Amino acid sequence: MEFRMDPISIVVAVGLMIVTVLIAGFLPAWRASNMDPMVALRAQ
Repeated sequence: MEFRMDPISIVVAVGLMIVTVLIAGFLPAWRASNMDPMVALRAQ
């Protein structure tokens, strides 16, 4: 059985990975930017 990747599947997979990485990186950064620095330092 031959295994071939459909170009549309590759584009969809790469797109989903990019969206996941952006959410995983953006969400914590956005939360941290909205937090008071003194509160963050006190929590540690």
